[in-house]
Amino acid sequence: MNPITRRSFIAASLAAGSGLAFAAQPGALPNPVFIMDTWFWFAEPKPAWPDRLTFIKSLGVNAICHSIGFDESRWNEFKEIVDLVPAMGMEITTVYVGINIDDDELNPYLAQVVERVKGRKTMLHVPLTSKKFKNSDPAGDERALLQLKKAAEIAFPTGVNISLYPHFGNWAETAGDMARLAEKFEDPRLGVTLNLYHWLKVQGPDDMEGVMKTALPWLNCVTINGSQPNAKDIDVRAGILPLGQGNYDTYSFVYALAHLGYKGPIGFQGYGIGGDVMPKLAESVAVWNEWSKTIAASL
Repeated sequence: MNPITRRSFIAASLAAGSGLAFAAQPGALPNPVFIMDTWFWFAEPKPAWPDRLTFIKSLGVNAICHSIGFDESRWNEFKEIVDLVPAMGMEITTVYVGINIDDDELNPYLAQVVERVKGRKTMLHVPLTSKKFKNSDPAGDERALLQLKKAAEIAFPTGVNISLYPHFGNWAETAGDMARLAEKFEDPRLGVTLNLYHWLKVQGPDDMEGVMKTALPWLNCVTINGSQPNAKDIDVRAGILPLGQGNYDTYSFVYALAHLGYKGPIGFQGYGIGGDVMPKLAESVAVWNEWSKTIAASL
């Protein structure tokens, strides 16, 4: 891979992230936003996908994330919506597909997803798992980089970029883990997601800007939610809340990102919220719209 300077890496990463979805409204932050499908996993009643998409679009949001991981049922669901989404004038910003670095072969869904989304403004969200290496252990980096090179050879020629997704309990569970890998990989088409919930769950709320600055050179996606400062000590259903709820100051998290210059996509996490999620999702979008204009005015 060709050498790349830190400065050019930052510029390329921010440019790649900022072009993924639709232009923001005048007077608002430039970040395109998307809704993660996890909002609907525990919904009661659970709306059909066309109804979900219609509702999301009615809120002024034109993009979603779809999660597959290693799950066949979610892969089958993805096949049902992959053409429905663009037909409704919407985008799939990210597709979540896992890689187990212990395996010799890639998750077979990865290549199939790339084939379905090539030519679109879609990234792969890639969590990295292992049973051979302890969480965050750099001893697994060589295996991870080998698998990521295979994924890149499939995705990058089609225009599909990758965002490494830190996840509590995985081998790579922090944005710092992902930044370490991205730095070694040396290609701005492979970036890093900063997930507010998983950061709070693994590391706690201290040193927020330090964590952001560690990820920033490779940051091409962020996910946010309402939460509690003690998320590491509580159940996920209490740690992931609609925006504007909980005692953790998510507004300040977004404010800091904006003032650090992040202009890429921001997703709304909703795993575990449950119940009638439609009004909760509408509330989150309304909170975001207010925050977005207030923070934009401060820049």
